[in-house]
Amino acid sequence: MKIINNRQYFFNDNEDFDLYLTMLNKARDKYGVCIHGFCMTNNHIHLILGTLENKNLSLFMQYSQGYFTKAYNKKYKKTGHFWRGRCHSTIIESEEYYMNIAFFTSN
Repeated sequence: MKIINNRQYFFNDNEDFDLYLTMLNKARDKYGVCIHGFCMTNNHIHLILGTLENKNLSLFMQYSQGYFTKAYNKKYKKTGHFWRGRCHSTIIESEEYYMNIAFFTSN
């Protein structure tokens, strides 16, 4: 899960939504991370990701969140942090848990 600074809204228009999806796809292709699902609300996102190498997940998050922050700040003439803190992650170790998470992110 990733939360925006000050819980502000970050998808101001469809361009912002498209920019975030483009960023996810670029990071996916660059680091070989599988995006199983995602959910975006006004002030945070949930991603279900898979990777064969742990370092790729860290690099994926660093690249994708940094890429979006730079583009968003440029578009809205802002500076500084966009995301609040580090991302929170949990390893999905069972099919039942995966199904629960997949259901949550699809609703």
